Amino acid sequence: MYRLARQQLARRNAVPVQMDSLEQHHDTEEHTADPGRDLDQKLDLLAALRRLPTRQREAVVLTEVCDLDQSTAAEILGISVSALKTHKARGLRTLYERLAGRMAGARPDLDGGNLT
Repeated sequence: MYRLARQQLARRNAVPVQMDSLEQHHDTEEHTADPGRDLDQKLDLLAALRRLPTRQREAVVLTEVCDLDQSTAAEILGISVSALKTHKARGLRTLYERLAGRMAGARPDLDGGNLT
C-alpha cells in the first residue's frame, strides 16, 4: 500500500515530459529513403517492447523514449537508481536479442546506457 501511494505521489509531482512530434522527424532523408522499412522497424520495436516484463519496459521507455535521467525515472517508478539500471540493461539486452538482424546498426550498451 505504501509503495503504491509513493508511486502515485511521484507521478503526480513528476515534471511533464515534452515529446517530439513524429511529424517533425518524418521528412528527413532517412525516413523518406524507404518508408515501408522504417515503419516495419518501428512496429517490430513496438512489439518487442510490449513483450518485455513490465518493469523492464517502464525503465526502457522512461529513459530512452521519454529521455528522463535515471534518477528521475527511478523516482517515478519508486525504485532505486541501481534497480532501474538493472531493469533497463536487461530490457535493452532482450530487445537487442529479439531485434538483432532486423534493425541494422542498433547496439545496446548493456550496462544500462543508451542504444547507439
